[in-house]
Amino acid sequence: MASEPPPARPKGAAVSTRSEQAIVAAARSLFLERGYEAVSVDDIARIAGVARQTVFNRFKTKDAVFRAMIADHWTNWGKGAAMEQVPYDAPVEQHLRAIANSIAAFQDDTQQIQFQRLVVAESRHHPWIGPAAYRSGKQPRMKALAAHFGQLHKEGRLHCENPDIAAWQFVALVQEFIVWPKVMAADEPRDIPSTKTVIDEAIATFMARYGPRQ
Repeated sequence: MASEPPPARPKGAAVSTRSEQAIVAAARSLFLERGYEAVSVDDIARIAGVARQTVFNRFKTKDAVFRAMIADHWTNWGKGAAMEQVPYDAPVEQHLRAIANSIAAFQDDTQQIQFQRLVVAESRHHPWIGPAAYRSGKQPRMKALAAHFGQLHKEGRLHCENPDIAAWQFVALVQEFIVWPKVMAADEPRDIPSTKTVIDEAIATFMARYGPRQ
Protein backbone atom coordinates (compact mmCIF):
# COMPACT_ATOMS: atom_id res chain seq x y z
CA MET A 1 0.00 0.00 0.00
CA ALA A 2 1.08 3.58 -0.49
CA SER A 3 2.82 5.18 2.46
CA GLU A 4 0.17 7.86 2.67
CA PRO A 5 -3.23 8.17 0.98
CA PRO A 6 -4.13 11.51 -0.54
CA PRO A 7 -6.05 13.77 1.83
CA ALA A 8 -9.78 14.08 1.20
CA ARG A 9 -9.84 17.60 2.64
CA PRO A 10 -7.46 20.49 2.05
CA LYS A 11 -4.50 20.23 4.40
CA GLY A 12 -4.98 22.46 7.39
CA ALA A 13 -8.69 22.85 6.79
CA ALA A 14 -10.29 23.95 10.04
CA VAL A 15 -13.05 22.02 11.76
CA SER A 16 -15.61 24.78 11.77
CA THR A 17 -19.25 23.71 11.61
CA ARG A 18 -21.12 22.16 14.53
CA SER A 19 -21.59 18.91 12.66
CA GLU A 20 -17.86 18.73 11.88
CA GLN A 21 -17.04 19.39 15.53
CA ALA A 22 -19.46 16.69 16.64
CA ILE A 23 -18.00 14.22 14.14
CA VAL A 24 -14.41 14.89 15.21
CA ALA A 25 -15.31 14.68 18.91
CA ALA A 26 -17.08 11.37 18.36
CA ALA A 27 -14.22 10.03 16.29
CA ARG A 28 -11.73 11.01 18.97
CA SER A 29 -13.54 9.12 21.73
CA LEU A 30 -14.02 6.05 19.53
CA PHE A 31 -10.49 5.91 18.12
CA LEU A 32 -8.93 6.33 21.57
CA GLU A 33 -11.13 3.58 22.97
CA ARG A 34 -11.07 1.06 20.13
CA GLY A 35 -8.22 1.91 17.77
CA TYR A 36 -8.46 2.75 14.09
CA GLU A 37 -9.64 -0.50 12.50
CA ALA A 38 -12.41 -1.21 15.00
CA VAL A 39 -14.20 2.08 14.29
CA SER A 40 -16.52 2.49 11.32
CA VAL A 41 -18.07 5.56 9.73
CA ASP A 42 -21.42 4.27 10.96
CA ASP A 43 -20.06 4.23 14.53
CA ILE A 44 -18.84 7.80 14.21
CA ALA A 45 -22.11 9.03 12.75
CA ARG A 46 -24.15 7.34 15.50
CA ILE A 47 -22.08 8.83 18.36
CA ALA A 48 -21.97 12.23 16.67
CA GLY A 49 -25.74 12.24 16.20
CA VAL A 50 -25.56 12.86 12.46
CA ALA A 51 -26.46 10.92 9.36
CA ARG A 52 -23.84 8.62 7.85
CA GLN A 53 -23.98 10.63 4.64
CA THR A 54 -23.13 13.80 6.60
CA VAL A 55 -19.81 12.26 7.60
CA PHE A 56 -19.04 11.49 3.97
CA ASN A 57 -20.21 14.94 2.83
CA ARG A 58 -17.90 16.65 5.33
CA PHE A 59 -14.87 14.35 5.25
CA LYS A 60 -15.25 11.88 2.36
CA THR A 61 -13.32 9.03 4.09
CA LYS A 62 -12.56 7.60 7.52
CA ASP A 63 -8.91 8.46 6.89
CA ALA A 64 -9.90 12.10 6.54
CA VAL A 65 -11.87 11.99 9.79
CA PHE A 66 -8.80 10.57 11.54
CA ARG A 67 -6.62 13.34 10.07
CA ALA A 68 -9.07 15.99 11.23
CA MET A 69 -9.08 14.43 14.70
CA ILE A 70 -5.28 14.60 14.80
CA ALA A 71 -5.18 18.23 13.68
CA ASP A 72 -7.89 19.22 16.16
CA HIS A 73 -6.05 17.45 18.98
CA TRP A 74 -2.89 19.51 18.45
CA THR A 75 -4.69 22.85 18.46
CA ASN A 76 -4.90 22.48 22.25
CA TRP A 77 -1.13 22.71 22.77
CA GLY A 78 -0.47 26.16 24.20
CA LYS A 79 -3.97 26.92 25.44
CA GLY A 80 -3.09 26.06 29.03
CA ALA A 81 -0.15 28.46 29.27
CA ALA A 82 0.07 30.40 26.05
CA MET A 83 3.23 32.33 25.24
CA GLU A 84 1.06 35.37 24.60
CA GLN A 85 0.55 35.60 28.35
CA VAL A 86 4.27 36.29 28.87
CA PRO A 87 5.54 39.77 27.98
CA TYR A 88 8.15 39.51 25.25
CA ASP A 89 10.66 41.50 27.28
CA ALA A 90 10.22 39.22 30.31
CA PRO A 91 13.26 37.16 31.36
CA VAL A 92 13.91 34.19 29.10
CA GLU A 93 13.31 31.87 32.03
CA GLN A 94 9.67 33.01 32.06
CA HIS A 95 9.38 32.19 28.36
CA LEU A 96 10.75 28.71 29.02
CA ARG A 97 8.45 28.14 31.97
CA ALA A 98 5.39 29.08 29.90
CA ILE A 99 6.46 26.66 27.18
CA ALA A 100 7.07 23.86 29.67
CA ASN A 101 3.79 24.54 31.47
CA SER A 102 1.95 24.38 28.16
CA ILE A 103 3.44 20.95 27.49
CA ALA A 104 2.39 19.74 30.95
CA ALA A 105 -1.11 21.21 30.60
CA PHE A 106 -1.49 19.66 27.15
CA GLN A 107 -0.65 16.24 28.55
CA ASP A 108 -3.04 16.61 31.48
CA ASP A 109 -6.01 18.12 29.63
CA THR A 110 -6.17 16.32 26.28
CA GLN A 111 -5.70 12.57 26.87
CA GLN A 112 -2.28 13.01 25.27
CA ILE A 113 -0.96 9.76 26.70
CA GLN A 114 -3.76 7.74 25.08
CA PHE A 115 -3.36 9.74 21.88
CA GLN A 116 0.37 8.98 21.65
CA ARG A 117 -0.26 5.31 22.28
CA LEU A 118 -2.88 5.29 19.53
CA VAL A 119 -0.52 6.88 17.01
CA VAL A 120 2.33 4.51 17.89
CA ALA A 121 0.12 1.42 17.72
CA GLU A 122 -1.72 2.29 14.52
CA SER A 123 1.36 3.48 12.61
CA ARG A 124 2.51 -0.11 12.38
CA HIS A 125 -0.49 -1.00 10.22
CA HIS A 126 -1.09 2.41 8.63
CA PRO A 127 2.28 4.06 7.94
CA TRP A 128 0.69 7.40 7.01
CA ILE A 129 -0.63 8.00 10.55
CA GLY A 130 2.74 8.78 12.17
CA PRO A 131 3.81 11.36 9.56
CA ALA A 132 0.32 12.88 9.57
CA ALA A 133 0.41 13.27 13.35
CA TYR A 134 3.88 14.79 13.21
CA ARG A 135 3.11 17.27 10.43
CA SER A 136 -0.19 18.33 12.00
CA GLY A 137 1.18 18.72 15.48
CA LYS A 138 4.76 18.69 16.59
CA GLN A 139 6.49 19.87 13.42
CA PRO A 140 4.91 23.34 13.13
CA ARG A 141 5.17 23.92 16.88
CA MET A 142 8.84 22.94 16.97
CA LYS A 143 9.52 25.24 14.02
CA ALA A 144 7.80 28.10 15.85
CA LEU A 145 9.79 27.40 19.01
CA ALA A 146 13.05 27.27 17.07
CA ALA A 147 12.20 30.59 15.42
CA HIS A 148 11.52 32.08 18.85
CA PHE A 149 14.86 30.86 20.18
CA GLY A 150 16.57 32.13 17.04
CA GLN A 151 15.16 35.60 17.60
CA LEU A 152 16.27 35.59 21.24
CA HIS A 153 19.74 34.58 20.02
CA LYS A 154 19.87 37.51 17.62
CA GLU A 155 18.98 39.84 20.48
CA GLY A 156 21.71 38.39 22.69
CA ARG A 157 19.22 37.01 25.21
CA LEU A 158 20.29 33.45 24.39
CA HIS A 159 23.52 32.08 22.94
CA CYS A 160 21.85 29.62 20.64
CA GLU A 161 23.60 29.20 17.28
CA ASN A 162 21.47 26.20 16.32
CA PRO A 163 17.96 27.02 17.54
CA ASP A 164 16.45 23.93 15.90
CA ILE A 165 18.53 21.62 18.07
CA ALA A 166 17.93 23.82 21.13
CA ALA A 167 14.16 23.65 20.63
CA TRP A 168 14.12 19.87 20.48
CA GLN A 169 16.46 19.62 23.45
CA PHE A 170 14.29 21.80 25.66
CA VAL A 171 11.07 19.97 24.82
CA ALA A 172 12.84 16.65 25.37
CA LEU A 173 14.03 17.76 28.82
CA VAL A 174 10.37 18.17 29.78
CA GLN A 175 8.68 15.35 27.87
CA GLU A 176 11.19 12.68 28.82
CA PHE A 177 9.88 12.80 32.38
CA ILE A 178 6.25 13.89 32.19
CA VAL A 179 5.09 12.30 28.93
CA TRP A 180 7.11 9.39 27.60
CA PRO A 181 7.38 7.27 30.76
CA LYS A 182 3.58 7.23 30.92
CA VAL A 183 3.26 6.48 27.19
CA MET A 184 5.70 3.58 27.22
CA ALA A 185 5.30 2.12 30.72
CA ALA A 186 1.53 1.57 30.60
CA ASP A 187 1.06 3.39 33.90
CA GLU A 188 3.65 1.26 35.70
CA PRO A 189 4.63 3.13 38.90
CA ARG A 190 7.97 4.88 38.61
CA ASP A 191 9.98 7.20 40.77
CA ILE A 192 9.41 10.30 38.66
CA PRO A 193 9.97 13.76 40.13
CA SER A 194 7.16 16.28 40.33
CA THR A 195 6.27 18.31 37.26
CA LYS A 196 7.52 21.49 38.95
CA THR A 197 10.89 19.87 39.67
CA VAL A 198 11.15 18.60 36.09
CA ILE A 199 10.41 22.07 34.70
CA ASP A 200 12.77 23.82 37.13
CA GLU A 201 15.61 21.49 36.20
CA ALA A 202 14.86 21.73 32.48
CA ILE A 203 15.10 25.52 32.62
CA ALA A 204 18.30 25.43 34.68
CA THR A 205 19.91 22.91 32.32
CA PHE A 206 18.86 24.82 29.21
CA MET A 207 20.09 28.17 30.51
CA ALA A 208 23.41 26.65 31.61
CA ARG A 209 23.99 25.65 27.99
CA TYR A 210 22.27 28.44 26.08
CA GLY A 211 22.23 31.39 28.45
CA PRO A 212 23.71 34.65 27.14
CA ARG A 213 27.51 34.86 27.16
CA GLN A 214 29.18 37.53 29.24
